[in-house]
Amino acid sequence: MRPTGRLGPILRWEGIVIDPIGAVLAVLVSEALLHDQLDEAFIDTALAMISTVGIGTGIMVLFLRRYWIPGALQNPVTLMLVIAAITLSDELQSESGLLAATVMGIALANQKVVNVHHIVEFKENLRVLIISGIFVILAAGLSIDDITDFGIERVAFLAVLILLARPLAVAVSTLGSSLNLA
Repeated sequence: MRPTGRLGPILRWEGIVIDPIGAVLAVLVSEALLHDQLDEAFIDTALAMISTVGIGTGIMVLFLRRYWIPGALQNPVTLMLVIAAITLSDELQSESGLLAATVMGIALANQKVVNVHHIVEFKENLRVLIISGIFVILAAGLSIDDITDFGIERVAFLAVLILLARPLAVAVSTLGSSLNLA
């Protein structure tokens, strides 16, 4: 489904930004509950992400601006720098790589120094391949017991997430905007 009009960009950015932020927040909350150090976990993750994103985005823009990367190699070099940013960020602070890569992509897409249109097209193609592969890998990791032994607690938890938490989060996030139910 490809929503158009005002809703299209809102849903696209929601998927790009909210998923990694939600994943990082889940890790931060679990670390805080396990170690009772939310402030320290948040600061470590933020510093790792900011330093990695700053270095990765700066290097990418510098290389593209000075034409140090031939046109045919710009997509693979960009992918290499994103993977390096993920790895470095995860080394500095566990589980911060996904958010670092997302913020790096947002920073590259919004900078005005160099044209990255061809890299955005490459990212779209790569995204389809990766998402397709992830579903196959996730399904391959399931056992029969995972599917048959679901339990009422898990069903209730999913129902609360799908029927209550998600609609409530959408309603709160659109308060004060010009979006309506129509």
